[in-house]
Amino acid sequence: MFSRLNHSPTRQFFRIDFATSLLVVFVVFFTTTQLFGQDNLLESPTVATATNPAEWPWAAWQRSSDSVDRWKELDTGETEAWRQRTFDFDGSPRGSVFFVLAPAEPSTPNERSLSPIEIPRMDNVVERVWWWPLNDEQAATPEPKAKLPGDAYRMPFVPPPERLMKLTQSPTRWTLSFQDPAAAGRAMLNGGFIVMDVRGNPHSSAAPQRIQAGKDGVIVMPASQAKVFGKRLQFEPLPHKNTVGFWVDGNDHAAWKITVPTSGDYDVHLLQGCGAGQGGSRIALKIGDVVVETTVVETGHFQNFRGRDLGTVKLKASDDIDVSLRCLNKAKAAVMDVRQIRLIPAAVKMPSDEREVATDVDLPPLTHESPMPGRRSIRQTSPIEGSKAYHLLTLPTDWVASRRYPVLVEWTGNGPFENDRGDRSSGRVEDARLAYGISGGDGQIVLSLPFVNDAGTANVTKWWGDSPTYRPDSTIAYARSAIDEVCEKFGGDRSKLVLVGFSRGAIACNAVGLANDDVASWWSGFICFSHYDGIHRWPPTGDEAESLRRLARLGDRPQLIMSESVDGVGVSDAQQTMQYLNRHSIPTANLQSIETGFFNHSDGWSLRPCPARTEAREWLRHRMEK
Repeated sequence: MFSRLNHSPTRQFFRIDFATSLLVVFVVFFTTTQLFGQDNLLESPTVATATNPAEWPWAAWQRSSDSVDRWKELDTGETEAWRQRTFDFDGSPRGSVFFVLAPAEPSTPNERSLSPIEIPRMDNVVERVWWWPLNDEQAATPEPKAKLPGDAYRMPFVPPPERLMKLTQSPTRWTLSFQDPAAAGRAMLNGGFIVMDVRGNPHSSAAPQRIQAGKDGVIVMPASQAKVFGKRLQFEPLPHKNTVGFWVDGNDHAAWKITVPTSGDYDVHLLQGCGAGQGGSRIALKIGDVVVETTVVETGHFQNFRGRDLGTVKLKASDDIDVSLRCLNKAKAAVMDVRQIRLIPAAVKMPSDEREVATDVDLPPLTHESPMPGRRSIRQTSPIEGSKAYHLLTLPTDWVASRRYPVLVEWTGNGPFENDRGDRSSGRVEDARLAYGISGGDGQIVLSLPFVNDAGTANVTKWWGDSPTYRPDSTIAYARSAIDEVCEKFGGDRSKLVLVGFSRGAIACNAVGLANDDVASWWSGFICFSHYDGIHRWPPTGDEAESLRRLARLGDRPQLIMSESVDGVGVSDAQQTMQYLNRHSIPTANLQSIETGFFNHSDGWSLRPCPARTEAREWLRHRMEK
C-alpha cells in the first residue's frame, strides 16, 4: 500500500551548463516514471495507508487513535489484525479489533470477492461487528464540528445498518460474515476495515484464565471467561445473550479457574435464564472438592436472567481451584443459559464505592437498526421538522408484538460532570443507565428521552430549554411524540408509564413531569434518584412555592425517592426530601425512601447486584401488578 505522496519540487537556480541541465531533467523524469507510471506524473495516488493507524478515519468514527497495536495472533489469510484498548465514559474498559484489508489485486479492478473471516473464540462480549472502506467519502469529509448553541450536542457515531456484519460462533471459533459480500467488496476495492467492538480489553486464549477476587472479595465467574467442553455448549458473546448457552447436549460442561484468597464460608449465586417449559434439569456446580446441586428454574425466556442463591459452601484458600458446571439430568430440549456465577464471602460488607462491585447488567450497544427484542435503537420522532434531537428505545429481550408492556421513561443527569470521587455524568441520553439497570433488560420497555432546547432542534447536556428561562415545553412535546410512538407501534402500555430520573432527571420528575395538569396525568409512578424538586434551588426550578404547586399534581400516585448514601457526615438527599415533605405536611403514605448504600453520585449502581436495586425492582414489580 502506498502513502499519499505530493510532488512539488522547489525550483533552485544555479549557473550550470546546458548538458548538465539536460542530464538533471532526464534523471528526474526517469525516476518519477519508474515510481508512479507515466500517466501519473502530475497526480499522486490517493490511497491512504491502512497499515499506519495514524491515517485511519478516526474523525469519521469519532474516536481517538490512541493505544493501537498489532495483534498478529488474529491475522487471517486476507487481513492484518490490530487491537485498541480504550475506556467508556464511566471508566469501564472497552476495546476494538481491527482487521485491515489490503487493496484488491489490479487484475480485478471493479470487483472483489470477500469471504467470511474466521478467528479463535475470544473472551469478550462483542457489541458489534462492522466494515468501513479505506477511502470512504464520509471518512474523507466528516460532518463539520461547528459549535452548537448552548449545551446542545450531536448524535454519536454508530455504524449504518447496511455495514453491520453477522457474528456466529462454535465452541472454539467465531465467524464474521458480510450481509452483502458483493456490495462490501465493491466498496472496499481500495482496502478497508472490519471492526469488532468489544467490552473489556480484547483477549483470546484457549486456556482458562485464573480469576481473582474483586476489591470487595467477591469472585465473579462470567460467561465470557468460561471454557466449554463437548459438542454444542458455547459462549454466546452478543450483549443481549452474553451467556454460556446452546446447552442442548447434557454431556457438555463449562469450566473456570479461580483463586480463593481466604478460607471461609462463601454464598453461591447463579445468574441463569431458562425458556418457557424448559425448566427442571438437574445441574451440579463443583468448586474444588465441594459440590452444589440444584434444579434449573424456568424464567420465561432464555435471555430473562434471574439471580439465584444456591446456599453457602466452605472453601479453603488456594491459588488454583477448578470450577465446573455440569448437567446431571436434562429435563427438556435445553438445560439453561448461564451469564454469571458469584462466590460471595459470607462476612463481606458491601463497599461504599459502586465500582468495586462487578456489574451483572450491561447496556445494549447503540444501533440505527429497527427496534427488536434486546436492541437499544436510536430514534427520532421530534415534532419539529429538521430537528437533530434523538432518543433511545430499548425493547425487552422477552418482547413480542402481541403483548403490552410497562414503559420506563427516563431522563438523565447534567453533564459533563466529574467529582473528586471520579463519578462521571456525560449529560447525554445514550449514557443513561438507571431505567435499564432497574428493568434488568426484560419485562419493561425502556425509553431514554432527551432534554431539548427551546427550539426543539437538539438535545442539551444541561437542564432543559434555554438559559435563563429553562422552559420545559419543547422537552414535554418531544416526550409526548416518543411516548405516542412506543405505545402505538411497540406495545407500550399508557396506563403503566413510570417516570425515572437521575440527578437533573430526578429534579425533572416533578419540575417537568408535573409541570402542568396534562403531562402530570401521563404517569402511574415515579423513581427519583439523587435530588428532588424543592429541597434546593437549582437554576430552572424557581422558588419553593412553585415546587409545591407542582407537587400538588402528584396526588396519591407512588414515588420511590432514592439517593446515594453519605459517609457518616451530613444528611442524604433521600432524608432531606422526606424532611422537606414532612415540613410542608405532604402525605407520604405512597412515598418510599431508599439509600443505595454507595457514596457515588452515579446511576451505575443499577447495573450491579445490591440491596437498593433489589428493593427498586420489587417496588416496580408491585406497582406494575396493580
